[in-house]
Amino acid sequence: MELPVIKRKNLVKVSQKVNEGKRERVISFTGEVIKSRGVGENKMITVRQSIDGVGVDRILPVMHPSIVKVEILEKKVKKKR
Repeated sequence: MELPVIKRKNLVKVSQKVNEGKRERVISFTGEVIKSRGVGENKMITVRQSIDGVGVDRILPVMHPSIVKVEILEKKVKKKR
């Protein structure tokens, strides 16, 4: 899997395979990256999604076999002073 450059405050969509009995389906989790640590195979990101006003955080190892795709939906824009 080709991994995009993921930075803090980017809006990402992470697709992950989930096994439910004999079935397998792909679920997606969309949110803002609040933490990124590690490099290469050890890279982990913490993604926060707000559901009904409650923040839900997920810590995801991006090179895990169950992670199908990581998409950057919106990049952080640096403001010039």
